[in-house]
Amino acid sequence: MIGSLLGHHLRWLASARDVVATALLAVAVVGLVGLLALHDAPDSARAAAAIVWLVAAIGGLLAGARVIAAERQGGGLRGVLLAPVDRRDVFLARGLALGLIAGLATAAALAATVVFFPTLPGHGDPRLVAIPVIAAIGLGPLGALTGLASLSTSVGELLATGLALPVSGPLIVAGLHATEDLLARSAGWEASLTFATGYAVMVAALAYLVSEPATEVA
Repeated sequence: MIGSLLGHHLRWLASARDVVATALLAVAVVGLVGLLALHDAPDSARAAAAIVWLVAAIGGLLAGARVIAAERQGGGLRGVLLAPVDRRDVFLARGLALGLIAGLATAAALAATVVFFPTLPGHGDPRLVAIPVIAAIGLGPLGALTGLASLSTSVGELLATGLALPVSGPLIVAGLHATEDLLARSAGWEASLTFATGYAVMVAALAYLVSEPATEVA
């Protein structure tokens, strides 16, 4: 069931090219502006890590809210929620789809740091693969929950995203430190990476647990 629901969400994302392209363009513009502004910063590892997680946050939260709002306007979300399936399964599939967006955006930002921060010693470190995975695990489900919140309240997408930042903040900070330590090949990356992974799993679990009440009012 999860596989079929995930397939539905991915097919919808593929068909809604204008919505997805707009969301990804916003992510790309923010990332490019950040890279151009900070590429000569004194602490290049921290600047690169900050840009990576800024892109991850926008890709996972704001883009998620925009995609869900667009699906509801098109009537697709209502049809999925009325289907005879567990609503938490619907949410899980949605979180996986949005996690894919967040993970790909994060991976693209990491790849861009090779061009704009070529002197960082950590480029090519295989442990950096964990960074997009952490972003996908934590920000995908939270992005799905943010999207549902923007539908069920009058706060709108931007404010709903802002309300999610206190929850995602520790994940973003821990992920930023882990990324910085890996790019700079600094000691202490294990602690920050472990905390970021654990917090991402906790956020995903909490988002899943509260997803059913959220879908009731979506």
